[in-house]
Amino acid sequence: MIRSRNHGFTLIEVMVAVAIVGILSFLAVYMFQTYSSKAKVSAGVSELKSISVRYDALHVGGYGNPSLADLEVTDSNRCKFSINSVLDDQVSITCELVNVFGPLAGGILTYSKSADGRWKCSANEVLASDVLPVGCKL
Repeated sequence: MIRSRNHGFTLIEVMVAVAIVGILSFLAVYMFQTYSSKAKVSAGVSELKSISVRYDALHVGGYGNPSLADLEVTDSNRCKFSINSVLDDQVSITCELVNVFGPLAGGILTYSKSADGRWKCSANEVLASDVLPVGCKL
């Protein structure tokens, strides 16, 4: 008696493999979007820190309250910048995120200098706390 053996996969095995690949693909896309969002927000915070250092250098150098033009700051492909001086020692520099979509759309990062001379990072409620750097949590 000769038995013939069929070689190959059953329909159930193929469906299970496709389901596993689909789940892994979904997780990979989600993780990529999360890391991409974190990178964009961190880049905005980095630009704000750089501007704050220049602001302090000019302010100490006698410029009073330097403007964005004095700081030689132009909008970047990540941020649209603005500066607001409340009092002589209280200033805030704002980065409105541009070229972003989804959960980052409408996100605004702010670097504020208080009367004691310390800079503090904050963000509006549009930006989820999981994409913000540790120093910028609400």
